[in-house]
Amino acid sequence: MSFIPITPSKFANRIVLGYPDRAINSCKDRNTLESYFEVLCHGTRPNASGETFAYVLDDSTMQGSTIDAPLLAAIIYSHRAYHGQPIRLLMCWAGYGENSLAQQIADLLQTSVVACDRPIDTDYFLPDIPEGRWLFFWPRPTYDD
Repeated sequence: MSFIPITPSKFANRIVLGYPDRAINSCKDRNTLESYFEVLCHGTRPNASGETFAYVLDDSTMQGSTIDAPLLAAIIYSHRAYHGQPIRLLMCWAGYGENSLAQQIADLLQTSVVACDRPIDTDYFLPDIPEGRWLFFWPRPTYDD
């Protein structure tokens, strides 16, 4: 995918990546946390290495593409509504694993990130299963020689 469409929601602090399907449309205009910059899209299940990615639908055919942390960070950083505030990733699995997508975004943008480690119930933005949790991620320290 060379072009990633951004669909507006009614909230200035939320972007919707890719073409919205029924699940994304049903929740894009509900329950914002105004102090966060929010990114709404699908997320992938962990692969064999435990990695997860943002997953955006390319067009009305509902074919999708994955977005890794560096590209997602670049999209967030370049958006006019992003000013360094904390980020809330409204996507399934973004907080899963030691080197989660959320942790990578926190490291790349040097801000805190909130993300769920399991699927999300789009009615209330709550974990969809009892084991799921919203987790906070802070930038890991970097040490220069």
